Amino acid sequence: MIHHPQALEPTHAQGDGAGSGGGRDMVDRLVATWLAPMRRLDWRRRLELLEEIDRLLGQQLGAGPARQVSQAFTAQLLHRLEAGAVESLDQAWMYLNSADDTHALRARLWLGEARTL
Repeated sequence: MIHHPQALEPTHAQGDGAGSGGGRDMVDRLVATWLAPMRRLDWRRRLELLEEIDRLLGQQLGAGPARQVSQAFTAQLLHRLEAGAVESLDQAWMYLNSADDTHALRARLWLGEARTL
């Protein structure tokens, strides 16, 4: 359960995508709010928390803008966590949600390798 709903509040009355100023502000607030708690969690719990944040973003912003914000948030979060090589399915799912193409590529490579094991 999310305990910091203020991090989900848009800067402007209308929620907007991550490419706009309000979306970037929201992404920055999300990272500032959730980075420390995410550091303490394993990948499964991180994914669960991200899914809850995504659900709330979708309710607040609508599907398209929420997806943009979520992907930008995930990318920044993974960069700040200094997450390296993919080592689990939960981590791969988070990487696939990232706006950073390198994260998605790492996940796809791991998923392809995992299927051959």
